[in-house]
Amino acid sequence: MQLLPHMPDSATVRIFAAAQSIDSQKAAVLRADLDAFCAQWRSHEQSVAGAWAMVHDRFIVVAADESRTHLSGCSKD
Repeated sequence: MQLLPHMPDSATVRIFAAAQSIDSQKAAVLRADLDAFCAQWRSHEQSVAGAWAMVHDRFIVVAADESRTHLSGCSKD
């Protein structure tokens, strides 16, 4: 099973770890926020093809397909 099936193997990946498991209420908020973020993610006025996944209720994996739009500056942060 591939974690982010719509992202190429060359995607830029960031992994964020929580100090403890993310409960279901916080997970629901994170899902909504991350879905919204990926839908509007831009770099220098260009849409970024991004995706995210939550792993083991503790890790957030965020990926960007830089073959389509190069990330720089604030779009990387």
